[in-house]
Amino acid sequence: MHNETNKRSVGKKSMPSSSVHSVHKKINPTATAVNICIGAKIVRRFFERSASALQKYDHSAGFKQGETPLDFIKKNYTHHLLEHVQELLFNYCVMNNLCKEARTKNIIYLGDPQLVDIQINTKDSACFSFILNTTHPIEIDDNWHSWAFKSPKRKNYKDIDRQVEYFIEKETENLENYDAQKGISFNDWVRLEIMIVDESGLPLFKNFSQDFWLKISEEHAENSLRDLLLGRKKGDSFQIQDRYLQNYFSPHQKSDDQFQITITHHLPHNHFCFDHLSSHFQLSTVEELHNKLIEVFSYRHDISQRRATAEQALALLLSKHQMELPKPFLDDATQRVLHTVQQNPDYDVYRKQKEFKTWIRQLAEKQLKESLMIDALAYHESITVTPEDLAYFLNNTLRNRTREFLYFEPYIEIRNGLYTLIPEQALFQSCLREKTLNFVIGVLQNKFGRF
Repeated sequence: MHNETNKRSVGKKSMPSSSVHSVHKKINPTATAVNICIGAKIVRRFFERSASALQKYDHSAGFKQGETPLDFIKKNYTHHLLEHVQELLFNYCVMNNLCKEARTKNIIYLGDPQLVDIQINTKDSACFSFILNTTHPIEIDDNWHSWAFKSPKRKNYKDIDRQVEYFIEKETENLENYDAQKGISFNDWVRLEIMIVDESGLPLFKNFSQDFWLKISEEHAENSLRDLLLGRKKGDSFQIQDRYLQNYFSPHQKSDDQFQITITHHLPHNHFCFDHLSSHFQLSTVEELHNKLIEVFSYRHDISQRRATAEQALALLLSKHQMELPKPFLDDATQRVLHTVQQNPDYDVYRKQKEFKTWIRQLAEKQLKESLMIDALAYHESITVTPEDLAYFLNNTLRNRTREFLYFEPYIEIRNGLYTLIPEQALFQSCLREKTLNFVIGVLQNKFGRF
């Protein structure tokens, strides 16, 4: 997919040779082009490294393995080497920068970004071109802060209070018994700063690192990175030549890249962090904490008070704002919902219902509109997220009960049954939606607190 000709994209001429640069341009009301460009110095350095790595294994006719001249490899394997470089760059830094560009520039889009072109050669910067399918602007009603809203009430069973008290007591006990010296363990979340280094352990480029999150899987399948992280602590930094990382960043090309890993955050599964919950919802007293937890312990018709509140708030917003969904994207969303439902053990029972297909499509339309609505509100209200917000957000995934606090599930990718690295910027969008929803509910309940 690479192109040897020197086709310059918007913003490439003034880009520093050792940086990553993002630019976007609205093509029409329903499409925005985003270019992620990587400086020529980075491309050339990675090309040289790939050629040196291939030299170790090459046994072209007339040469012994490992003795093929480097110039011969560069000339005769240019296509192969550039494919490796573009794959490495895409997985290492392009997706992080694409997600950041869309979020920080307030681009609301439907479906997945479409990669439409890659321009890369040995003498110039690389440019990855995407199309984001956007909707017509959603005009937010500035009077939404004063809309009447009636929150669902909790059930007045004393047993619910006792359940919350027991939950707090149990998690407090877990914290008291927690031995931080044991370091990272199974089911923990960790934030990793990953930097590619040379044979001497020196960074290839200054400040050219990327942040990823990883949930430490307890599956028995082989995972060398997980095994290297177990027992380590926040602040630890080490260098490795790890097959898992090499395969993650370059799954189709053999690589001997070396990485420096720094653990910048550790979220233990051992205990649920109430400080994080309080920060997430801006709670200041023990009573407020207790009442907030009640929301995920009080159920009516199999729906928690928290989820019912979120659904009613979103329904109110959607009832006051009109939006049209292009049929292709509604079709795609319908297929994604259907795929999720097919994983349910009761799928065969559901699909026999007369209105099953209608229900699936209505659910897909509802979810798509909710995401678009909340994205538009986030940008309208200038709400932003930080790495700390993301830690608060992921803290709620540590217990099945507290997952009810999350209406917009975090982006999680599983490969071969194992949790894999997640670019931090891909998680930020889910976190932003959740933070915005909390803000909306707080405003509608007259508990205004701007983030």
